Amino acid sequence: TGLAEQLLPELDIPTCVIGRHASLASRGGLLTRNVTLAVSLDSDCDVPLAFACRFAQELRARLTILHVCGPGSDTDAVTPMAIASWFPRPTWREAELFCPAEIIIREGEAAEGILKHAAATEQDFMILCSAGTSSPGLDWKASVTHKVVARAQCPVVVLQKQPCRNRED
Repeated sequence: TGLAEQLLPELDIPTCVIGRHASLASRGGLLTRNVTLAVSLDSDCDVPLAFACRFAQELRARLTILHVCGPGSDTDAVTPMAIASWFPRPTWREAELFCPAEIIIREGEAAEGILKHAAATEQDFMILCSAGTSSPGLDWKASVTHKVVARAQCPVVVLQKQPCRNRED
C-alpha cells in the first residue's frame, strides 16, 4: 500500500487498486456478478453513481449502493428511499434502467461495514470515493479508503470525492 498511499490522495481519475488480499479472478471464476458503490451522504453522488452504473452495466453485473450509518445514528430515518432521494434524478433513473440496482443500509463504522458487506456478499468490485486532497490534514492511513483497500478481498476502484452540491434536480 506504499505506492497507493502516495498516489491515491492526489489523483483526480478513477483508479483500480488490487490490494494484497484481493485475487485477480472473480470469486466464482465466472463473470463479474457483484459491484458495490459505497456512498457517503456528505459528498456528491452524481459522478460516482454514473460511473458505477456504467461500470456494472458494462460488466453485466448487479449494482449495490451501500450506505453505512455511523454508530448511534437514527437508522429509522435512513431508508433506501431516503438514500435514493439524495441522488440526482436523471442519474438514478439511468441506474434503474440500465443495470439491476439495490440500496442497502448498514450500521457501524464505515470501513468495517463496507468490508463486512463485501465479504458477506462476495463482491467482485468495490467502488469508493476518496477524500484525496479535498480534506487537508486528513491522515491517509486513518481514512476509510485506506482501511478498505488494505483489507479488501476484491479489487477496489477509487474515485476522487466531489464536494456536495445543492440537491435540487
